[in-house]
Amino acid sequence: MAEARKMVRKGQFFWDMVSAENSIGFHNPARTLDTLMSSMDYSQRAVALCLEATNGGITAGVTGDIITLVPPIKEHSRKLQQDPEHLKSHKWLTYLPLLPKADPVWDGNKRIK
Repeated sequence: MAEARKMVRKGQFFWDMVSAENSIGFHNPARTLDTLMSSMDYSQRAVALCLEATNGGITAGVTGDIITLVPPIKEHSRKLQQDPEHLKSHKWLTYLPLLPKADPVWDGNKRIK
């Protein structure tokens, strides 16, 4: 597992290099893609090492159709995170904190307040 942890850190490092750059790869798209591929490679190695170390035991609860496993992110919003019933609608949403009610500040791109 120590080796898997090292691979996760390396994968995260390369991901952070791309996400921290302001131009999102505009100035050097080939280098950005190469960096993302390095991130993906190290991350995939970490997954493989974890699967090997646990004899596949970590995947028991996460196998199946991605649509049923992951909540519909595009339909989730900050407003819905203020609704306790919405947070009960999917297993993964239960990990999010209930946000306090607040008056809206923005309407699309227009500032209200």
